[in-house]
Amino acid sequence: PWLFLCLECHPWLSLCVKYTGEAQVKTLPFDFSFSSDILSDSVGILFSSVGETYAYAYIDFSIDDLAESSFIDFSYQSVDTGSQSWLKVFLLSPYSNLSPYILPSEINRVGQEFYIAEDGNTHTEHIELNAGYSSSTYRLVFAWLNDGGATLSMPLAVSNISVQSRYCAVPESITPMEIGSTYASLSWTQLFEQEYYTLEYKKADDIQWNVLYNVENNYTLSSLEPNNYYNVRVKALCDNEESLYSQVLTFRTIIDLNSPELISYEEAVDYIDLQWQETENAEQYTVSWKQVAENQQWTEQTTEENFIRIENLSASTEYIFRIKSQNSDFESLWSEDYVIKTLCEPNVIYPYTAENEVIDLADSLLNLDCWRIKGQYIYTQAFNLNSLSFAELSFSYMSETEVPMEISTNGGESFVPFDNLSLTQNPVSKRYSLSSYTADESVIFRFLINGELFNQMTGFSLNSFTVKESCPLPQSIITDTIGEDFFSIHWESASGVDLSRISLKDFNRNVLLVDTLSETEYMFSSLNQGEEYTVVLYSSCSGEFSADSLVYQVIIPVNEESCQTPVDFTAEWVHSELDEVLLATWQSEENVNLWQVVYKDYYAVDWDTALVRINPVFTLRNLELNRTFLLKVRTICNVRDTSDFSELLTVSIGNSSLQTVGQTEGDVVLYPNPTENEVMIEGNIYGLERYSLLSSNALILETKDFKQEKISLNQYPQGLYFIVLEYKDGKRIVKKIIKE
Repeated sequence: PWLFLCLECHPWLSLCVKYTGEAQVKTLPFDFSFSSDILSDSVGILFSSVGETYAYAYIDFSIDDLAESSFIDFSYQSVDTGSQSWLKVFLLSPYSNLSPYILPSEINRVGQEFYIAEDGNTHTEHIELNAGYSSSTYRLVFAWLNDGGATLSMPLAVSNISVQSRYCAVPESITPMEIGSTYASLSWTQLFEQEYYTLEYKKADDIQWNVLYNVENNYTLSSLEPNNYYNVRVKALCDNEESLYSQVLTFRTIIDLNSPELISYEEAVDYIDLQWQETENAEQYTVSWKQVAENQQWTEQTTEENFIRIENLSASTEYIFRIKSQNSDFESLWSEDYVIKTLCEPNVIYPYTAENEVIDLADSLLNLDCWRIKGQYIYTQAFNLNSLSFAELSFSYMSETEVPMEISTNGGESFVPFDNLSLTQNPVSKRYSLSSYTADESVIFRFLINGELFNQMTGFSLNSFTVKESCPLPQSIITDTIGEDFFSIHWESASGVDLSRISLKDFNRNVLLVDTLSETEYMFSSLNQGEEYTVVLYSSCSGEFSADSLVYQVIIPVNEESCQTPVDFTAEWVHSELDEVLLATWQSEENVNLWQVVYKDYYAVDWDTALVRINPVFTLRNLELNRTFLLKVRTICNVRDTSDFSELLTVSIGNSSLQTVGQTEGDVVLYPNPTENEVMIEGNIYGLERYSLLSSNALILETKDFKQEKISLNQYPQGLYFIVLEYKDGKRIVKKIIKE
């Protein structure tokens, strides 16, 4: 059935071609073999008698115009031992010429170049033909190079040739409809008679494909890994066949990027500070805001930090805020919306009187626009007290628990303690002097409500909250006369003052008398020599006495001044891990073992007093940071003989103290500090006479003459100690030491 032609073109050259004669052009599908027995059927072999020349076998066939793709399957077998023998397959136009010297153009080659194996086994190959080969007639040519083979014992047999077409279309236009961090929704063009598909996917760098069978269009891949590239291809399943795979789609899953969370904020009059928890994989954040009012445009601002200040806002205005996370490839959804209202401008119209029942948590009532509830705090509006001379605050309240009250003088950026409102089941009225704050332009008060009560919205009410100008205080108090047991004073009274209330206290703060008068002078009698007395004056306007008072102190002198004022009075703040301490020391004349220290908080009206015995050391413990104290000391020689007070010192807890001459330390250093056993004294020790070791509560543990530059703490437990160094010239230096 086959025609074998070997043309003797030259004594040493043959062109060998094998061609089927059954039909001029075959239709698909068809199967046949050029050779069935490579070793015995000399008619079926394909050979070239001389090396470096080509032998051919060919078949003509046509592919109809409805074919979506076609393929060629064939087997070949050889006993050739040449290492460079190969087989190539071409698709040419019908009646194309073949040459023993020149192969057809590589443009027409299909499939790869098949090198001849030396094992003599049969090898099966597959060549795909896409839709571009449809609706044409081709000459299928097998070309063979025999590398030096010169006899019929070294042939190539091509057999089991099968050429078929597919009519199942290849899926097109694969598109990722939505890509997440762990999923991707895919869609492609679905053609006639296509319902199910085989889908393959893998990471771009992987070799092995993952196969999913019988999937439908608009399929969602799941269980992917974030921020990875993936390859996907699809083939259709038709009634009796399947298509080729589509072109490979490559996509990238997104990075997990959540919306900002744990958003907090602080309001001011013209700006709002926003802060939030950092979002993993975020490179920046976009903050968007607008006024709550209708038809407002969104404004956006970007930051690489997890906080931002939004400025140039309008006072007492509600704004909507939202935030989203972003990186170079993706962005998150917006966070939930936050409605935040800026603070009101500080009030400047006085008297200011809030409505009755300003706050009643039992009724969830806070009916003032410029007040606010935030967390467990209730905030008043801000007050500019510049226009007031003797500002006063008053209100009444009831509470089922103690309520700390705080004050801010910087518009709410920071607060310090102001008062504690104690538990009461009946209305209690409170009055406070605000004269110390009349230079401040933005004063805000806040009340801390117990969490349980706040959650229940019960147990606290605040009524008749009023800020106003108080009755002016007396001015320019002058001592007229001081005698052995009396003194007299006079003062100037401001306009509008009807009466004055005057009281007298001794140095123990005992009230000796209270009197009300319309005059501006007063005589005190039956007093003790050497004793200090305090005069307190109030003013009355229209029957209401001022919240402020004017304090004036007078000491009745003794006939012979013998009691000496303490010298080298020093005071400083001492910090330890467990405590904040105010420590004061001084020197006094010999044989004196009793002193009086008077002190007060900087903003307090009245003075506290303490008697110090034996050791000239005074301490205040368990103090709060940011408080400021005034204090002074005097010597008590006997009941009727006391010295003048020392200079007035100011000590800030948490800040460097105001140093006096007696505190100058020069170049003295104690080390190591902290220590386990002993400390060394180094530096200016010239004239150092003795040292004293004090406990943390200022008890003297030992006093020794200075003989060596080492102080042992072996016998004492761990804790805080003070070492007082005393020089011959009277100078004293106090050092803090911690024993570990």
